Amino acid sequence: MAEAIISDAAAILATYERMVARLPDGNPYGAWDNMLDGRDLIEQYKEQLSASELQRLEAADNRLRKYGAAVRRFIDTGYRERINPPRSHWWWWVGEEERPQ
Repeated sequence: MAEAIISDAAAILATYERMVARLPDGNPYGAWDNMLDGRDLIEQYKEQLSASELQRLEAADNRLRKYGAAVRRFIDTGYRERINPPRSHWWWWVGEEERPQ
C-alpha cells in the first residue's frame, strides 16, 4: 500500500509539473482548480517524495508563484470558499498579493 501512495504522489507531481510548465499561456486542461487540487494532494503526501522530487516540486511551485497574477484571474474563488483550504496552502491565494488595492 505504501508503494502505491509513493507512486501516486510521484504521478500527481508529474501532472502538476506539466500543468505549471504551460504557464503563463494557459491551462491545457481548462480547469485551473484541478492543478491546485493536485497541489493539495502533493502536500498531503509530501513526506513520501524523494529529495529529487522535492526539488522538482520547489521548481514547479516557484513557476506557479512567478505567474501567480495570471493564475489568479482564473481561480474559482467560490470553489475555494467551498473547500475552505487552510491558509498554509498558499497556492489557492497565489497572485492575490499582487492584486491592486
